[in-house]
Amino acid sequence: MQSVISSGPSLEADSVSILRSIIPGLESTKHKGQAGKIAVVGGCREYTGAPYFSAISALKIGADLSHVFCTKDAAPVIKSYSPELIVHPVLEESYSIRDEEKSSISAKVIAEVEKWMERFDCLVVGPGLGRDPFLLDCVSNIMKHARECNVPIVIDGDGLYLVTNCLDLVSGYPLAVLTPNVNEYKRLVQKVLNSEVNDQNGTDQLLSLAKGIGGVTILRKGKSDFVSDGKTACAVSIYGSPRRCGGQGDILSGSVAVFLSWARQCAAKGELSMNPTILGCVAGSALLRKAASLAFESKKRSTLTADIIECLGRSLQEICPTEDLTFLSHNTNFCGADTRATKRRENVECFRFGQLIEPSFAAGMVDGWVRVTLRNFEVLLLCIVRRKRSGGRTGAQPWAITRGQTSDVSYTQAAILEVHDVPPSTLRSMSAYVPSYVSPFVPSFVSPSVPPSNFSFSVPPEMTIQLMRMLEFMILRQSGPQATS
Repeated sequence: MQSVISSGPSLEADSVSILRSIIPGLESTKHKGQAGKIAVVGGCREYTGAPYFSAISALKIGADLSHVFCTKDAAPVIKSYSPELIVHPVLEESYSIRDEEKSSISAKVIAEVEKWMERFDCLVVGPGLGRDPFLLDCVSNIMKHARECNVPIVIDGDGLYLVTNCLDLVSGYPLAVLTPNVNEYKRLVQKVLNSEVNDQNGTDQLLSLAKGIGGVTILRKGKSDFVSDGKTACAVSIYGSPRRCGGQGDILSGSVAVFLSWARQCAAKGELSMNPTILGCVAGSALLRKAASLAFESKKRSTLTADIIECLGRSLQEICPTEDLTFLSHNTNFCGADTRATKRRENVECFRFGQLIEPSFAAGMVDGWVRVTLRNFEVLLLCIVRRKRSGGRTGAQPWAITRGQTSDVSYTQAAILEVHDVPPSTLRSMSAYVPSYVSPFVPSFVSPSVPPSNFSFSVPPEMTIQLMRMLEFMILRQSGPQATS
């Protein structure tokens, strides 16, 4: 993967590429939970909106499950916001318990959270937490257990108040992410570096701060967001909104939690060379800024956090679009097919219009393939597969396409099609059944005469889907009931 820091003096991260590189595919073989299980620890009598914003944002981005661990007073309110959240009313505040009960109740709280901990891909601590001493003491123990279980922790809001007063909770833990705003960052700098914020040398100070807390990752929020793990630093300045309504930091914490968990999945497969916490912060920041800009376009001065949350899905779609296709997953290398464009050969995604592609492919059954480059990221391989039909006849499996992700495909205004090793009869059929809206883009040498078996041509992006439908029709016609080997 390319470096998150662009060449030259700018620290600007390649946010769009990072987002696209860590977002998992939508695959029919996956089960609930594989796209992320996030838990938010926060929510008290005064603050019920913040944990909801964080938890629901995680779901809107694509996490499968989102939990909230809050006080008993906050739970009914948070539950009423959405049935999508799993709410645990287990935390307690000092006003509701006697001094002699604190020890036993604390043990019960920790035990209740601990039995869930190993299921989570990331923990968000702080949204709506409040500053009740007994509650903060319980949360400190929860964070210690999360660290023992190697669960990443994103810390925001009152969680940062807790950490600033007890740095040992995160010091030296590389899976900890702090997301301070201007005032929270000021307190951290004063506590750790014993100095004031120096915006003239802000990058070096951020590096020193992250290093001073033992290599945690810090996402410093502001006009531009800056991210550092003590070794490297980068900025996210794209998109954004002038509206500063409360709750945007809560969206960010839930977003970072999801992207961090996805980045760790990619890292576990050997697909990333960079710190997943850095990538998770960059992705979360970029998506929030994109959603905020879209919400502001519509709502202007009246933009609220709920409006931004409703724009998360659209923002993700615009940055990393899902094509108008039904994606199905098969763990196959397409024996005989060229899958050079697919980075993860063991997890090839297959799809076609209206029909499930069979997962079993035997060697020697692939006649040819077509590669289609969409935008600057999607590479599709069209394989014409022959298989035995009932009654001993041989027909063609209409088509299969693998979807891979490449970082070295340059942006073009057209989709590029490369046709390789396809039988002449198939290419002649292509010439005979090319619709009028596509024919201007098909080379003249695709004709009823014997064509070459390898060629390429371009079509505008808006024609790509129509062209694929044409290819499907052409192959279906060629492989009708009377087709023989």
